[in-house]
Amino acid sequence: MSVEAIVKRVQKLFQDEQAAWCDKGYILGWLEMYNEDLASYLENLDLAYDEQVVVLESVPAQTTDLSSYQLDGGQLGGMVYPISLEWKLTTENNLQFRPVDPVDKEIDTDASLDGQPVQSNLAGIASWEWRGSKVFISPSSVAVDIRMRAEMLPDVVNTDSSTYIAGMTNVLAYGIAVMIADTVGGVGNGKLSIKFADRHQKALDIIVDRLVKQDQIPHRRMGGRRSVARGPLWRLPMG
Repeated sequence: MSVEAIVKRVQKLFQDEQAAWCDKGYILGWLEMYNEDLASYLENLDLAYDEQVVVLESVPAQTTDLSSYQLDGGQLGGMVYPISLEWKLTTENNLQFRPVDPVDKEIDTDASLDGQPVQSNLAGIASWEWRGSKVFISPSSVAVDIRMRAEMLPDVVNTDSSTYIAGMTNVLAYGIAVMIADTVGGVGNGKLSIKFADRHQKALDIIVDRLVKQDQIPHRRMGGRRSVARGPLWRLPMG
């Protein structure tokens, strides 16, 4: 799916194919904003996103968690849920990554006294756990490379080469159209907003249902799905 396709569909919805006022730059501004709303909506439903493999090189010795990599802008900044973790020594090649099973409580390899700096005597990562939306690891006595497979939030769509969940083009087009119709004054835009919001919700429901099915077969989540009631991304105006 290209951003160009989204732009053309939004222009078609407003019958402005010649871009007299609804040009690409204008639409992209709304697209970035709507994409964040949509990502938050999907995250709240605990759905599968974009599965990616991320390699963290030279993770320092005695590191106990990966929270610094999970900050906004970090390599794991868009991580929704970790799937697997592997490690290798920094001097080893990629064929030597060792898988580590997740546990409810990571194995304690810190031999330091209370209040003292972490001091592990084990070279490598013995275990890891997902707790409080952070990845905790058994500290290693030496720096290691970590390879993580994780479900990531989709990138903000803002270039013609950007990709998104298959079938999401209409959801994005209708969603942007709702935001524009709600903002731009003029006769008829209120009715357009209601019409676009209805079409948007129907298209979104189809995508969400498909994502739910994909996430359940096979069911790979270690923690299970959160029990969250699905609601509309926007509530339709009354009347």
